[in-house]
Amino acid sequence: MQDSLPEVEVIVPCVEGQQHPIRLRLHSWAQWQIVHNPCAEMIGPAFVQMAPCSAHVRARGAELRRAVVKQLAGVGAMAVPALIKALRDGDWDVRRAACEALGRIGDASAVPALIKALRDWDRDVRYAACEALGRIGDASAVPALIKALRDWDWNVRQAAQNALERIRTRQKQAEEAKGE
Repeated sequence: MQDSLPEVEVIVPCVEGQQHPIRLRLHSWAQWQIVHNPCAEMIGPAFVQMAPCSAHVRARGAELRRAVVKQLAGVGAMAVPALIKALRDGDWDVRRAACEALGRIGDASAVPALIKALRDWDRDVRYAACEALGRIGDASAVPALIKALRDWDWNVRQAAQNALERIRTRQKQAEEAKGE
């Protein structure tokens, strides 16, 4: 991932059921740094490491990873490498969120990774991958989406069909634009 990746802000739990934002800098999907923690201003930099909010970030639980993925969706194309790595996360919901984020960004460089996600064991991830491929609209995804039409899950088959229709519509519009 590039060093110029913007920081993301996520809401984390702290003391007595309270929550607050923490700003993180992601150097890679596996390496995060706390840039700003408001608890540091209240209890000092030495004690902030013992605060529940800091521990929550260090633990890098699935809830936090999902929040980071959702924030990365707003970063744009610079976040694509990290989101592609998130597609290999151990938590299905993180992988699903990564598919959704990649679809929102719409960068065609994510297509090969999203095609691999069509073989994920979780149907929600496969569904989200179909949706993302449809949003991106890259024709190179067509063969994989045709295979997804045979998925055991009806919702995945429907999402694959919708994605194929979106790609076909986009191709027709491009052809019509060339003809004008």
